[in-house]
Formats: sequence, structure tokens, C-alpha cells
Amino acid sequence: MRQGRRNGFTLLELMVTLACVAVAISLLASAILAVRGSARKVTCANRLRQVGLAMLNYESVHRCYPRGNGNGFSFQVRLLPFLEETDRYDSIDMSIRPYDQLNSSWQLPPPVVYQCPSDSFHSTTEGRESINYVGISGGTPTPNYNGVIYSGSVRNGFAVTAASITDGLSNPLAITESLAYRSFPGEPNRFDGRTASTTRRYEIPEELDAFQEECFGSSESSGLASYGLGGVWYEASLGVSCLIAIFPKQPRNCKNGTSYNNALFAPSSVHGDLVHCVDAAGAVRVINQSIDTQLWQALGTRDGSEVIQADF
Repeated sequence: MRQGRRNGFTLLELMVTLACVAVAISLLASAILAVRGSARKVTCANRLRQVGLAMLNYESVHRCYPRGNGNGFSFQVRLLPFLEETDRYDSIDMSIRPYDQLNSSWQLPPPVVYQCPSDSFHSTTEGRESINYVGISGGTPTPNYNGVIYSGSVRNGFAVTAASITDGLSNPLAITESLAYRSFPGEPNRFDGRTASTTRRYEIPEELDAFQEECFGSSESSGLASYGLGGVWYEASLGVSCLIAIFPKQPRNCKNGTSYNNALFAPSSVHGDLVHCVDAAGAVRVINQSIDTQLWQALGTRDGSEVIQADF
């Protein structure tokens, strides 16, 4: 008597089915990661938009833009009351330095609005004080602090007002995105936010080319500074909470010898060659780091009278 045909999978059919399921899961996982990456990028821009709005509200109340210095406190600290961080701001003793032990209660963690979720460095022990949004204090190799976030001497009480931004509020950039500082190697060929030190101090602008050559050509392990751009959110210093817009893209940041003045710091992000910035009008701008160097420098000044094309 003939037996009926058994229902079921052969081993080959089972293997093919499992392979199809594995491919489907892989494609789904890739799609989920892409969606999450896009969501983080949008959040990054939205947080920067909040910071830009806080800057405008600060200007509306104080009739000037926040300084990038003043008794050691960064402009990021000065914006706290406008970022729903009034309690933290009220706990700060402005009569002493920010890194004084008496001022330690409010330092950690940094306000999350200053951090781009695309940069995972904040989750590390070393990155616990780091942020991703820093000020632009000028756009010329010799820092005369002609940017929106003024980081020069405050002895004369100078502050940048809307009226002093003669290039128009929509031209100069005030804040830029930056990968947080690291003191350990990052992924190959990826800017990792670290700050190197050159072997000597260069005279700027006369020796800018030589300075650039040593900085860009230095090994990734040479002369690392103890901290760098975005590394300490409350510290008012060039190369920490602010930069001078000289080059739009660099393989690494460099101090000028041992000095953070006349140094080379550039914006950076994990969004390819794109970085988010905020102009003096508070609008978020997306800058491609392939932008012309002279145009990048012009965007760093508030009163350079440069002719800037609307589309860049």
C-alpha cells in the first residue's frame, strides 16, 4: 500500500528560509539604525536651535550678546537662565572661578541641550563634562575677537551688541557644532576632537602656512593637550568653549606651542562634512566643510564688510 507524502520542510528548504529571514532581519536592522541616525541628527539641530533662541533672549534682556569670557565662565554658563536652567544658574557663585571647589555642585552633568546625541562620547567617563556647541569669537588668524561671541578683554566693559554687527545678523555665525574632545585615538581617518601642541609658537599671520603644515601633518599621538574644544563646558577659553574661524576643516586641532591664542580649531561633526551652526539672528545653518576658507573666515566676523553670497 502506497504511503502518503509527508508534509514538512526539507533541510535545504529550511536553510533557505532561515537565510531569507536573516537577510530580512539584517535589512530591517539597517533601516532602524538609519532612522535612529536621522532622528539623532534632527535632535542635534533642534537642540542647537534652542541654544540660538536662548542667545537671542539673552540679547533681548541684556542688550548684548553673551561674552565668551569673564571671570572664567563660558557663554554657555551665561545662557543657563534662558534654557530652563535657572536653578543651576542661581547656585553658581560668580565671584569665584568656575573650577573652584565651591562651584562644583552645578558642573555635572552638562545641560543636555548642549550635547548632540549623534556624538556618543558623552556616555564615557572621560566625556562627562563635554558638549558639542561652541562659540565663534572671530574669523581672522590674529584674534582681534571680531566675532559675535566676544572672547577678548572685558576690562573696558566691551560687549557685542546687535548694532555693532554691521555685516548683518544673518551673515556672521555665532555658534558651531564640534565633536567633543578626546584624549584617546578615534576611528581611523576620523576627526576625533583631540588637541595637539606644536613644537614651537608660530607668529600669526606671518607663519600661518608653517603652523598649518605642522598641525595638519603631526601624528595623532603627538603633544596632546589635557583638554580641548568642548571638553569642559563651563570653562571660558579659546579652544575650549570658543574658536576662531580660520580653517573650516582640519584633521586635528592644535595649540600654538603651549598657547590657546592664535591656535587652530575647526568645527566637526559625525554628519559627514556637514556641521550645524547658528547665525547672529538665531537661525540654524548647515555648513559644508568644503566651503572656501576665506568665506569661512568671513562668516566668523561681525564687522568685516565682506561680500557674502546668500547661497553657500
